[in-house]
Amino acid sequence: MDDKNVMENILLLEKGVCDLYMHGTIESCTSNVHQAFSHALSDSLAMQDTLYDQMAAKGWYPTDRAEMTKIQAVKKKSSSPCRADPDAKKLPYFCGSFFHYGIKRFSHFSENTGTSCIPA
Repeated sequence: MDDKNVMENILLLEKGVCDLYMHGTIESCTSNVHQAFSHALSDSLAMQDTLYDQMAAKGWYPTDRAEMTKIQAVKKKSSSPCRADPDAKKLPYFCGSFFHYGIKRFSHFSENTGTSCIPA
């Protein structure tokens, strides 16, 4: 296995770790656990950024410049207001660019009105 494949595998694993830490942070029930996952997530994101920078410097992670029309389309889509749903706390939601699964911890979930999120 060459260096490029090793770095790609490490980056892939680090992205998976970030996903696990993010969910741990979101679903933690005490401030100590939340803080521990949050710090671990920050450390992992910094490591992922370093890996990406090293791969990009070697030309192993090429990126294309996004067209302004595509950027504006995504921006418009993600800034559109979410519609109310009376069953909101029972369904997975799409808000902006994220899916949430009825997690009441988020302040943008209104238990009384079910506003702010679109069922997925």
